[in-house]
Amino acid sequence: MNRIDQEGSSFWYEDKLKALDAQGYKDAFRHKHLEAKEYSWYSHQGNGYRYDHTYMHESLLPVMQDCRYIHDWRESRYSDHSPMLLLLG
Repeated sequence: MNRIDQEGSSFWYEDKLKALDAQGYKDAFRHKHLEAKEYSWYSHQGNGYRYDHTYMHESLLPVMQDCRYIHDWRESRYSDHSPMLLLLG
């Protein structure tokens, strides 16, 4: 797993994400935005993490138009996470 998705080192579930990848399920956001440094949640200390993911089977990647976060909702305090939008078509 790349280290772009966190400022700290608390991805305790990294082995689960690697297992998904090995079975052909890909991180939709990372597939669309290879090197983007974007976080969906921030700790009380201000450390950013991309905790919110959408995984899809690699056979569906050709129909993915976009995958992005809606940060306005987190920034407006509707939620403490940024929801993800996945566009298929």
